[in-house]
Amino acid sequence: MKKISLLLLLGALSLTSTPAAAQKTFLFGDPDTYIIALRDSYDENTFNVYDGKLLISGKPMGYIRTTRKYTNFILSLQWRWVDHASDGGIYMFLDDNNVVWPKGLQMQMAPDGLGSLMGTVAMEGVAPEKNFYRKPIISSSTHEKAVGKWNKTEIRCKDGHITVHINGHKVNEAVTPARSGYIGFQSEGGPMEMRNIIVRPYYTD
Repeated sequence: MKKISLLLLLGALSLTSTPAAAQKTFLFGDPDTYIIALRDSYDENTFNVYDGKLLISGKPMGYIRTTRKYTNFILSLQWRWVDHASDGGIYMFLDDNNVVWPKGLQMQMAPDGLGSLMGTVAMEGVAPEKNFYRKPIISSSTHEKAVGKWNKTEIRCKDGHITVHINGHKVNEAVTPARSGYIGFQSEGGPMEMRNIIVRPYYTD
């Protein structure tokens, strides 16, 4: 586990700020710091930034997470697979134990499970397997674009009600007891790029 100074690692993504930023938090933007947890020895190349993009090498396995917890939020980002479709994930409601793999809820980004929800957080109507929950997508398609093309994902979390949209299409929905936790991004097996990572409060009106 290693605490990362934003100014050293991820300052470039703060360039996406706008005058409306007072109502939004631009992830990987000042003044937050981030924690990286890796299964193997620390590798400074696992997570990096270039030209405003978060680059994830996929090796070694692990994740990067915020140091602040989020409650009732909308997370949006653009992402793409690099070279080939590979595994990855977006974490929500992570707890304080910085272990690989963490406890929380993940939106799967592997090509054979894109948009599915899984993790140690219970979901209504989903029977656990050894205290692990999996909910496949509810749409007939995952709506992802080809390797190298940018996809947009939006995850809305409001009082335990979660919806997942990929490229403007709702692909999954769940109700959980989770209310607050860290947000994170997974390194697992292959390279990915992310940009325009924004979290903002979820308002009902």
